[in-house]
Amino acid sequence: YPTLITGGPGDRLWDLDLFDDLLMGEGVVAHECAHQYFYGLVGSNEFEEAFLDEGFTDHWGNEIMIAAYGQDGGGRLLGRPLSITALEKLGLPDRSAMQPAILFGPSYLIRGYSIGAQFYNRPAATVRTAAALFGNSVVDRVFAEYFARWKFRHPGFEDFLAAAQAAGGARVAGFFEEAYSQTRQPDYRVAKLTTDGWRPPRGRLVGADGSVDEMDGLMVEVLDPGWTLGRQRHAGSIVQRAVRPERGEPDASWDGDGGEFHLSTVRLEGPAWQRLPVEVVFRFADGALVRDTWDGRAPYRVYRFLRPAPLSEARLDPDGKIALDPDPVNNSRRREADRRLVDDWAYWLGALSQLIGEALTTWL
Repeated sequence: YPTLITGGPGDRLWDLDLFDDLLMGEGVVAHECAHQYFYGLVGSNEFEEAFLDEGFTDHWGNEIMIAAYGQDGGGRLLGRPLSITALEKLGLPDRSAMQPAILFGPSYLIRGYSIGAQFYNRPAATVRTAAALFGNSVVDRVFAEYFARWKFRHPGFEDFLAAAQAAGGARVAGFFEEAYSQTRQPDYRVAKLTTDGWRPPRGRLVGADGSVDEMDGLMVEVLDPGWTLGRQRHAGSIVQRAVRPERGEPDASWDGDGGEFHLSTVRLEGPAWQRLPVEVVFRFADGALVRDTWDGRAPYRVYRFLRPAPLSEARLDPDGKIALDPDPVNNSRRREADRRLVDDWAYWLGALSQLIGEALTTWL
């Protein structure tokens, strides 16, 4: 009810060492506070379009927690910080699952699926993705316009799109329209990374004659298979274009080129959305960094580099802008495995097992 905001239950359970650093009660209060706006002052119909109040409220409740406690607004569990974005992803459906689009309705007929994902997590992650792609100030203007137009009235989704169009432009409104109409989560992933030794064909000299510049990574070959939109067909292509590498720190094991060239191939896969571009970074053993942007409209893209240094890593969405991506772990791939993440979780799980064992011993 308006102005009557309740928190989580008071119980000695939440005072145990396992849970006393969690901020669940605070998150409930922040969520209910945001409800004073959606649907409290902007009276959307939860029975018909639950995502308009629960999804927007979930996002702004999370923003309250970030403002109050920082990015780790979920608190800590067994010493590990819980970021707001990580908690949002916990409720997202698997990338392979065919879910109803957020826009499906009326909402009371969405049964047999996770209501939490449908009405809370997916809409909230959509707003967070829009803020990362277009800027927080743009999203703020969109919601200010939506609120100004519809306070004390009863809007629907089309009314929100009209406000997004007016305050953010066609790109922002088009993104929201697509994100709310898709049935699958947009999972970007690095599907393949290979590096092989390469020798020039017989009769070709590799020297200081200009071809060296090409082989030193200033050119990249990009294969796009094309894409379709309705009955429109957009032809694919294979192009070679110049890139300008940045200089970073070389790998610790890098000891020079040794006179050998390396052919590195990367295959990226994506959701084939029309309005969800993604950044990609390629890092080579000699420290060279190549950045590019993929529009993501095709289901995959292939890059090929010919350089004196092998490719060490390819990473999609390095800044974590696409909060809608349900599986960020597969956004990068390395030529050689990085043991730090595995070791970190192994030590943490080992400590947790020891804690459980000590508790059982004490109890027995």
